[in-house]
Amino acid sequence: MRTIRCVPLAALGLAATAGAATLEWIGEPQLYAPDAVSGASADVRLAVSPDGRRELWGAIGAIAGKSDFDVFERVRTGDGWSRPAPVPFNSGANDFDPAFAPDGSGAYFFSNRDGGLGGDDIWFVALKNGAWGTPVNVGAPVNTPHNEWAPTPLARGCLMFSSDGHGGAGGQELLQSCRGANGWSAPRGYDGINTAESEYDATSLDGGRFVVFTRSANPDEGGTLYLGTRGRDGTYRSERLPDAINSASGWNFGPSVSSAHPGMLFYSSHWPDKTKGRADIYVLRYRVK
Repeated sequence: MRTIRCVPLAALGLAATAGAATLEWIGEPQLYAPDAVSGASADVRLAVSPDGRRELWGAIGAIAGKSDFDVFERVRTGDGWSRPAPVPFNSGANDFDPAFAPDGSGAYFFSNRDGGLGGDDIWFVALKNGAWGTPVNVGAPVNTPHNEWAPTPLARGCLMFSSDGHGGAGGQELLQSCRGANGWSAPRGYDGINTAESEYDATSLDGGRFVVFTRSANPDEGGTLYLGTRGRDGTYRSERLPDAINSASGWNFGPSVSSAHPGMLFYSSHWPDKTKGRADIYVLRYRVK
Protein backbone atom coordinates (compact mmCIF):
# COMPACT_ATOMS: atom_id res chain seq x y z
CA MET A 1 0.00 0.00 0.00
CA ARG A 2 1.36 3.40 -0.96
CA THR A 3 1.37 5.93 1.84
CA ILE A 4 2.12 9.62 2.14
CA ARG A 5 3.25 10.76 5.55
CA CYS A 6 1.84 14.06 6.79
CA VAL A 7 5.05 15.96 6.12
CA PRO A 8 5.56 19.63 5.20
CA LEU A 9 6.56 20.03 1.59
CA ALA A 10 9.82 21.52 2.78
CA ALA A 11 10.84 18.05 3.89
CA LEU A 12 10.11 16.79 0.39
CA GLY A 13 12.11 19.54 -1.29
CA LEU A 14 8.88 21.44 -2.02
CA ALA A 15 8.90 24.25 0.54
CA ALA A 16 6.22 26.89 0.02
CA THR A 17 7.38 30.49 0.30
CA ALA A 18 4.14 32.36 -0.38
CA GLY A 19 3.66 34.56 2.65
CA ALA A 20 5.51 31.94 4.78
CA ALA A 21 2.66 29.48 4.14
CA THR A 22 3.37 25.79 3.86
CA LEU A 23 1.29 23.08 2.23
CA GLU A 24 0.92 19.62 3.73
CA TRP A 25 -0.49 16.48 2.12
CA ILE A 26 -2.44 14.25 4.50
CA GLY A 27 -2.73 10.49 4.08
CA GLU A 28 -2.73 8.86 0.65
CA PRO A 29 -4.78 9.30 -2.55
CA GLN A 30 -8.11 7.47 -2.35
CA LEU A 31 -10.19 6.27 -5.29
CA TYR A 32 -13.24 8.55 -5.46
CA ALA A 33 -16.75 7.10 -5.79
CA PRO A 34 -15.74 3.73 -7.30
CA ASP A 35 -18.23 2.26 -9.78
CA ALA A 36 -20.07 5.59 -9.85
CA VAL A 37 -17.79 8.48 -10.81
CA SER A 38 -14.71 6.29 -11.17
CA GLY A 39 -15.69 3.48 -13.52
CA ALA A 40 -14.60 1.49 -16.54
CA SER A 41 -13.98 4.49 -18.81
CA ALA A 42 -11.31 7.17 -18.48
CA ASP A 43 -12.76 9.61 -15.92
CA VAL A 44 -11.18 13.04 -15.75
CA ARG A 45 -11.37 16.28 -13.77
CA LEU A 46 -14.14 16.22 -11.20
CA ALA A 47 -16.14 19.44 -10.76
CA VAL A 48 -18.28 19.82 -7.63
CA SER A 49 -20.94 22.52 -7.37
CA PRO A 50 -20.53 25.04 -4.51
CA ASP A 51 -23.41 23.44 -2.60
CA GLY A 52 -21.92 19.97 -3.08
CA ARG A 53 -25.11 18.59 -4.60
CA ARG A 54 -24.04 18.22 -8.23
CA GLU A 55 -20.91 16.71 -9.76
CA LEU A 56 -19.57 16.90 -13.29
CA TRP A 57 -16.61 15.13 -14.87
CA GLY A 58 -15.21 14.23 -18.26
CA ALA A 59 -15.42 10.67 -19.54
CA ILE A 60 -13.73 9.17 -22.59
CA GLY A 61 -15.53 6.37 -24.38
CA ALA A 62 -18.26 6.06 -21.74
CA ILE A 63 -21.17 6.21 -24.19
CA ALA A 64 -21.74 3.06 -26.22
CA GLY A 65 -20.81 3.58 -29.86
CA LYS A 66 -18.84 6.77 -29.14
CA SER A 67 -15.11 7.10 -28.61
CA ASP A 68 -15.00 10.84 -28.03
CA PHE A 69 -15.05 13.01 -24.89
CA ASP A 70 -18.30 13.70 -23.01
CA VAL A 71 -19.35 15.39 -19.78
CA PHE A 72 -21.22 13.30 -17.21
CA GLU A 73 -23.08 14.35 -14.09
CA ARG A 74 -24.76 13.02 -11.00
CA VAL A 75 -27.04 14.88 -8.59
CA ARG A 76 -27.58 14.31 -4.88
CA THR A 77 -31.12 13.20 -4.10
CA GLY A 78 -32.94 12.51 -0.85
CA ASP A 79 -31.53 9.00 -0.56
CA GLY A 80 -28.12 9.33 -2.19
CA TRP A 81 -26.90 10.15 -5.69
CA SER A 82 -28.59 9.85 -9.05
CA ARG A 83 -27.19 7.41 -11.55
CA PRO A 84 -24.39 9.08 -13.59
CA ALA A 85 -25.63 10.24 -16.99
CA PRO A 86 -24.41 12.36 -19.91
CA VAL A 87 -25.31 16.04 -19.59
CA PRO A 88 -27.85 17.37 -22.10
CA PHE A 89 -25.41 19.98 -23.44
CA ASN A 90 -23.03 17.37 -24.87
CA SER A 91 -22.60 17.60 -28.63
CA GLY A 92 -21.53 15.15 -31.30
CA ALA A 93 -17.99 16.49 -30.87
CA ASN A 94 -15.67 16.54 -27.85
CA ASP A 95 -16.97 18.12 -24.64
CA PHE A 96 -14.63 18.00 -21.64
CA ASP A 97 -12.94 19.59 -18.61
CA PRO A 98 -16.02 20.96 -16.78
CA ALA A 99 -15.66 23.48 -13.95
CA PHE A 100 -18.44 25.20 -11.99
CA ALA A 101 -18.67 28.97 -11.73
CA PRO A 102 -17.92 30.06 -8.12
CA ASP A 103 -21.57 31.03 -7.57
CA GLY A 104 -22.95 27.83 -9.10
CA SER A 105 -24.68 29.74 -11.91
CA GLY A 106 -23.29 27.42 -14.56
CA ALA A 107 -20.19 25.63 -15.77
CA TYR A 108 -17.29 26.21 -18.11
CA PHE A 109 -15.94 23.44 -20.33
CA PHE A 110 -14.06 23.02 -23.59
CA SER A 111 -15.45 21.71 -26.86
CA ASN A 112 -14.54 21.50 -30.53
CA ARG A 113 -18.19 21.70 -31.55
CA ASP A 114 -19.37 23.86 -34.43
CA GLY A 115 -19.71 27.58 -33.74
CA GLY A 116 -16.30 28.13 -32.17
CA LEU A 117 -13.19 29.97 -33.28
CA GLY A 118 -11.40 26.73 -34.20
CA GLY A 119 -9.86 23.79 -32.39
CA ASP A 120 -10.96 23.31 -28.78
CA ASP A 121 -12.70 26.41 -27.40
CA ILE A 122 -13.96 27.33 -23.94
CA TRP A 123 -17.72 27.52 -23.53
CA PHE A 124 -20.10 28.47 -20.70
CA VAL A 125 -23.47 26.89 -20.00
CA ALA A 126 -25.93 28.34 -17.48
CA LEU A 127 -27.63 26.26 -14.80
CA LYS A 128 -30.98 27.63 -13.66
CA ASN A 129 -33.51 25.89 -11.43
CA GLY A 130 -31.66 22.63 -11.93
CA ALA A 131 -31.81 22.77 -15.75
CA TRP A 132 -28.91 23.33 -18.13
CA GLY A 133 -29.19 26.01 -20.79
CA THR A 134 -27.57 26.38 -24.21
CA PRO A 135 -23.75 26.64 -24.24
CA VAL A 136 -22.24 29.99 -25.28
CA ASN A 137 -18.72 30.40 -26.65
CA VAL A 138 -16.75 32.83 -24.45
CA GLY A 139 -15.10 34.23 -27.58
CA ALA A 140 -11.86 36.13 -28.05
CA PRO A 141 -9.44 37.04 -26.58
CA VAL A 142 -9.73 33.86 -24.49
CA ASN A 143 -10.39 31.55 -27.44
CA THR A 144 -8.23 31.33 -30.56
CA PRO A 145 -8.21 29.19 -33.73
CA HIS A 146 -6.00 26.79 -31.73
CA ASN A 147 -6.78 24.81 -28.54
CA GLU A 148 -7.95 26.10 -25.18
CA TRP A 149 -8.36 23.61 -22.33
CA ALA A 150 -9.28 23.21 -18.65
CA PRO A 151 -11.10 26.43 -17.74
CA THR A 152 -10.86 27.16 -14.01
CA PRO A 153 -12.93 30.09 -12.67
CA LEU A 154 -11.17 32.18 -10.04
CA ALA A 155 -12.27 34.98 -7.75
CA ARG A 156 -13.13 38.45 -9.02
CA GLY A 157 -14.35 37.24 -12.40
CA CYS A 158 -11.05 35.79 -13.58
CA LEU A 159 -10.53 32.58 -15.52
CA MET A 160 -7.45 30.35 -15.54
CA PHE A 161 -7.04 28.12 -18.58
CA SER A 162 -4.42 26.72 -20.94
CA SER A 163 -3.87 27.41 -24.62
CA ASP A 164 -1.41 26.81 -27.44
CA GLY A 165 -2.76 29.78 -29.38
CA HIS A 166 -1.36 32.76 -27.48
CA GLY A 167 2.34 32.43 -28.25
CA GLY A 168 4.60 31.74 -25.30
CA ALA A 169 7.41 29.29 -24.72
CA GLY A 170 5.79 26.35 -26.48
CA GLY A 171 2.90 23.89 -26.33
CA GLN A 172 0.05 24.56 -23.94
CA GLU A 173 0.68 27.31 -21.40
CA LEU A 174 -1.23 28.47 -18.34
CA LEU A 175 -2.99 31.80 -18.75
CA GLN A 176 -5.38 34.07 -16.89
CA SER A 177 -7.99 36.46 -18.22
CA CYS A 178 -10.37 38.63 -16.18
CA ARG A 179 -13.82 39.75 -17.20
CA GLY A 180 -14.72 43.41 -16.84
CA ALA A 181 -17.17 45.94 -18.23
CA ASN A 182 -15.52 45.71 -21.65
CA GLY A 183 -15.29 41.92 -21.78
CA TRP A 184 -12.35 39.61 -21.18
CA SER A 185 -8.88 41.07 -20.69
CA ALA A 186 -5.88 40.03 -22.78
CA PRO A 187 -4.65 36.71 -21.31
CA ARG A 188 -1.38 36.79 -19.39
CA GLY A 189 0.89 33.88 -18.57
CA TYR A 190 1.97 32.47 -15.22
CA ASP A 191 5.60 33.48 -14.77
CA GLY A 192 7.72 30.68 -13.36
CA ILE A 193 5.30 27.94 -14.44
CA ASN A 194 5.24 28.03 -18.23
CA THR A 195 8.12 26.30 -20.03
CA ALA A 196 8.91 24.90 -23.47
CA GLU A 197 6.84 21.86 -22.47
CA SER A 198 3.05 21.94 -22.04
CA GLU A 199 1.44 23.20 -18.83
CA TYR A 200 -2.31 22.65 -18.48
CA ASP A 201 -5.08 21.23 -16.25
CA ALA A 202 -4.50 23.63 -13.35
CA THR A 203 -6.32 24.44 -10.14
CA SER A 204 -5.76 27.21 -7.61
CA LEU A 205 -5.31 26.63 -3.86
CA ASP A 206 -5.43 29.15 -1.03
CA GLY A 207 -6.42 32.12 -3.16
CA GLY A 208 -3.71 31.52 -5.75
CA ARG A 209 -0.77 31.07 -3.38
CA PHE A 210 -0.43 27.59 -4.81
CA VAL A 211 -1.26 26.17 -8.24
CA VAL A 212 -1.37 22.44 -8.93
CA PHE A 213 -1.00 21.72 -12.64
CA THR A 214 0.08 19.11 -15.18
CA ARG A 215 3.30 19.32 -17.17
CA SER A 216 4.11 17.12 -20.16
CA ALA A 217 6.33 17.09 -23.22
CA ASN A 218 3.40 15.46 -25.05
CA PRO A 219 -0.07 15.55 -23.44
CA ASP A 220 -1.16 12.62 -25.63
CA GLU A 221 1.37 10.46 -23.78
CA GLY A 222 0.48 11.40 -20.21
CA GLY A 223 1.63 13.99 -17.72
CA THR A 224 3.01 14.72 -14.26
CA LEU A 225 1.54 16.88 -11.49
CA TYR A 226 3.53 19.88 -10.31
CA LEU A 227 3.08 22.45 -7.58
CA GLY A 228 3.57 26.14 -8.31
CA THR A 229 4.24 28.32 -5.26
CA ARG A 230 3.81 32.09 -5.61
CA GLY A 231 6.65 34.20 -4.30
CA ARG A 232 6.46 37.67 -2.85
CA ASP A 233 7.19 39.17 -6.27
CA GLY A 234 4.17 37.40 -7.79
CA THR A 235 6.14 34.86 -9.82
CA TYR A 236 5.85 31.13 -9.22
CA ARG A 237 8.42 28.47 -8.47
CA SER A 238 7.34 25.03 -9.68
CA GLU A 239 8.34 21.64 -8.29
CA ARG A 240 7.28 18.11 -9.17
CA LEU A 241 4.92 16.52 -6.66
CA PRO A 242 6.24 13.37 -4.97
CA ASP A 243 5.94 9.85 -6.37
CA ALA A 244 3.32 8.97 -3.75
CA ILE A 245 1.00 11.40 -5.57
CA ASN A 246 2.24 10.96 -9.15
CA SER A 247 1.65 7.44 -10.42
CA ALA A 248 4.55 5.80 -12.24
CA SER A 249 2.08 5.08 -15.05
CA GLY A 250 2.70 8.64 -16.24
CA TRP A 251 -1.00 9.51 -16.33
CA ASN A 252 -1.54 12.24 -13.74
CA PHE A 253 -3.73 15.18 -14.69
CA GLY A 254 -7.03 17.03 -14.17
CA PRO A 255 -6.54 18.45 -10.64
CA SER A 256 -9.46 20.37 -9.11
CA VAL A 257 -10.76 21.72 -5.82
CA SER A 258 -14.21 22.81 -4.64
CA SER A 259 -15.49 25.14 -1.93
CA ALA A 260 -17.89 22.33 -1.02
CA HIS A 261 -14.95 20.17 0.06
CA PRO A 262 -12.29 22.36 1.72
CA GLY A 263 -8.89 20.73 2.00
CA MET A 264 -9.50 18.15 -0.72
CA LEU A 265 -7.62 17.90 -4.01
CA PHE A 266 -9.19 15.78 -6.73
CA TYR A 267 -7.17 14.55 -9.68
CA SER A 268 -7.10 11.81 -12.31
CA SER A 269 -4.51 9.07 -12.41
CA HIS A 270 -3.89 5.43 -13.19
CA TRP A 271 -2.70 3.27 -10.29
CA PRO A 272 -2.59 -0.34 -11.53
CA ASP A 273 -3.61 -1.78 -8.14
CA LYS A 274 -6.55 0.61 -7.62
CA THR A 275 -7.83 2.00 -10.90
CA LYS A 276 -11.00 0.52 -12.37
CA GLY A 277 -10.68 2.11 -15.82
CA ARG A 278 -8.01 3.66 -17.99
CA ALA A 279 -7.92 6.58 -15.56
CA ASP A 280 -9.96 7.27 -12.45
CA ILE A 281 -10.52 10.18 -10.10
CA TYR A 282 -8.67 10.22 -6.79
CA VAL A 283 -8.99 12.49 -3.77
CA LEU A 284 -6.16 13.61 -1.52
CA ARG A 285 -6.44 15.74 1.62
CA TYR A 286 -4.23 18.76 2.20
CA ARG A 287 -3.92 21.73 4.51
CA VAL A 288 -2.24 25.11 4.34
CA LYS A 289 -0.27 26.19 7.40
